[in-house]
Amino acid sequence: MCRDQQQANLMGVCTVVKHMASLLCVLTMGLVLALGMSRVAWAQDAPDLPEEEPAPIIQPAPTPQEASLMVRYGYTSNGVTKYIDGAQVTIYKVASLDDNINFYTTLDEFKSLGVNFQDGLDANEAQKVADKAAALVEKNKIKGVKTVTTTAQGTASFGTLPYGIYLVVQTGATGTAKDYYDFDPFFIGVPSLEEDRIVYNVVVEPKTTPRPVVKPPEEKKPLAKTGDMTNPQLWITCLVAGSVLLVGGLVLRRRRTKR
Repeated sequence: MCRDQQQANLMGVCTVVKHMASLLCVLTMGLVLALGMSRVAWAQDAPDLPEEEPAPIIQPAPTPQEASLMVRYGYTSNGVTKYIDGAQVTIYKVASLDDNINFYTTLDEFKSLGVNFQDGLDANEAQKVADKAAALVEKNKIKGVKTVTTTAQGTASFGTLPYGIYLVVQTGATGTAKDYYDFDPFFIGVPSLEEDRIVYNVVVEPKTTPRPVVKPPEEKKPLAKTGDMTNPQLWITCLVAGSVLLVGGLVLRRRRTKR
């Protein structure tokens, strides 16, 4: 009887536990569904907020590549080049060039040339304008950027220079350079465009010709003095003595002939 009662009580407890477990599952499912529905409703009712744009990344400005200029001066004959030392070379900045290598701006000192370097110049026109610019430099006493004298290897290095167009002029000569004519003034871009490529380390070789060799005049040797030719009495005496000898010789000859 007791055992049956215990089993009955146990079955009752299990039944209650099952009901409570089922109820707990139903409550859990309802809570999950309720939370899901509330999130959807909140998302639909929430106002649209503007998306924040990412902060721009500031890149440092690119550093322009350095440019330099060197003049190599020499004279070539029969395939052999003789480098010329002692040539004083001066450069003058005529136009500036922006770092992007796009636009030339003529400096005030040379605006009277009336040249737009942006359009470019052919060889003949460039030489005429360079001659005109050199004359302008001399007339207005325009100060050069730098003057360098060529070495024994014929080189004059001007080092790193700001971008632009420069006028190159020979302004003096010592040493070997005195034996050659000054080269013609010319323009050079730093950097330069060669065969569709940009050259930053510019090397230019001006042309020249040797001066004719002048031989010093030969010294004339003075004639040996045989007497005083400025004394008229001496001349008369000599003339009389010569006449007497001549007459005496003729007389003796006639006497011998008669015999």
